[in-house]
Amino acid sequence: MMGGSKIIFCLKPFLGVAIAMGLASPGYADDHDIFGSIFDDLYVEHYGSATLTVDIFPQSAGYQHQDDIMAKGEISPQLIIAGDDAEIVIEPRLVLPRRDRAYVDVKDAFLATRVGETDVLLGATTVFWGKNEAVNLVDVINTKDYTMGLQSGEKQGMPMLRLSQQIGPGDADFYILPLFVENRYGGVEQRMRPSMPFIPSQSQYQSGTSPDDVSYALRYSGYQGDIDYGLSAFSGITRDPGIVVVGNGFVPLYHEIKQYGLDLQWTRGDTIFKAEVIRREKQLNQLGVAENYTASISGLEHTVYGVFDSNGDLALFAEHAQDERGINAASGLQSDVFIGGILSMNDVDDTQYRLISGYDLDYTSSSITAETSRRIAAGVTVEASLYVPHNMHKDEQNASFDRDTRLHTALKYSW
Repeated sequence: MMGGSKIIFCLKPFLGVAIAMGLASPGYADDHDIFGSIFDDLYVEHYGSATLTVDIFPQSAGYQHQDDIMAKGEISPQLIIAGDDAEIVIEPRLVLPRRDRAYVDVKDAFLATRVGETDVLLGATTVFWGKNEAVNLVDVINTKDYTMGLQSGEKQGMPMLRLSQQIGPGDADFYILPLFVENRYGGVEQRMRPSMPFIPSQSQYQSGTSPDDVSYALRYSGYQGDIDYGLSAFSGITRDPGIVVVGNGFVPLYHEIKQYGLDLQWTRGDTIFKAEVIRREKQLNQLGVAENYTASISGLEHTVYGVFDSNGDLALFAEHAQDERGINAASGLQSDVFIGGILSMNDVDDTQYRLISGYDLDYTSSSITAETSRRIAAGVTVEASLYVPHNMHKDEQNASFDRDTRLHTALKYSW
C-alpha cells in the first residue's frame, strides 16, 4: 500500500507542468504571477473531525477467525490556505483500527487555482460522478478503503492534475492520474469479505500493467432544459481488480481497462428519472477472464414535500441494475432491483432517515439497510444503521455475506 507522504512527493513533477501551461496562456504573464500575487491577502482556516466507528455482528461468523465486533478511530484535520487567486487544502486521515496497525492516507492535498480561462487542481482529492442512489456505475476515479468490509468502502484521495473549462453549454474536466493508489483491504478477522481473506499489503499487476502507469479521464457535463447529462471516458488501471489465490488467501489483480459512460437526469415536476450506462473493455469477470461488457442502472425518484404536515421531505426511489455478463459479473449487480426512501426532516439537527431494499432477480437473495443520522450536540453527530441480508447463501457472488447482519454506529466530533 502507498502512504500519504509518497503521494504528495510524487506530485512534484506536475508543478512544473502546471506553471508551464500557465506561462504559455495568452495574457497570463500580464495578469498573474504564480510565485507572487497568487496568494495575495492570504488567510488560513483549520477544521477537522474525529470519528469512532463500531460495527457489531450479532450472528456467529461464517468463517474462522472473523470478528463479531469491528471498530476503528479516525482523525482528519484539515488546513485551508487561500488567497485571491488560489487555494491549498490539506486533509490527511489517521486511522486507528481495533486490531491492525494504524495507518495514514490522504483525503485531500491539493492546490486549486485559475490559469486564464481554465481551473486547475493539482494534488490528491476525491471525485464523484453519477446520478443514481443505489450504485454509481460511471464513478471510476477513486479507489477505496475496504478495511471495514466490502460494502463499507470509503474513497481514498487520488493524485491528479485536473483541468476544467467551460466549453459551449457545458463544462469539460480533463484528468491526468500519474500515480495509482491501491484499494486497501482488511485481513482474516474482517467481516463482509470473501470466503478466503485478502492478504494485507499484497497485490499483483497483470503483465504490461504497472502502478506507475498514467491513467486519463475526461468528463463533459451540462444541462439542456430539464435534462442534466454527463459524458465520460476513462483509460487506465481498473478500480475493480480481479482476484487470484495465493496460499490461503486472495490477492487483488490490477489491470488496464477502458470505460465510456453516460449519466442522465430528467426532472419533471416532483419526479426525477435517472440513468447511468457504461461500456467497459477488458475488465476481468467472476472467472478471471477479460471481457467487454455493457452495464446500466435506471430508475425514478419522487419527492413528497411537507410529508405528514411537517417540514420533512420524503424522496421515494426505485432502480434496476443490470450487467450483460450475467452470473459472471464480478460486481454482483447482474439483475437487481432497489426500492427505498430518504426522509429529510429539514430541522436544525439535520435529522435524516434512509431505507433501501435490494433484491436479486436471478438468485432471489435480498438485503435491507436502514440508516439514520442526527446532530446531538454542537459539533457532534451520531449515525446508526442496520444491514440485514436474506437468502445470501443462494447468491454465488455474495454468499460469504450470509451471516453478516450488521449494526453500525458512528460518533463524529467536528471542529
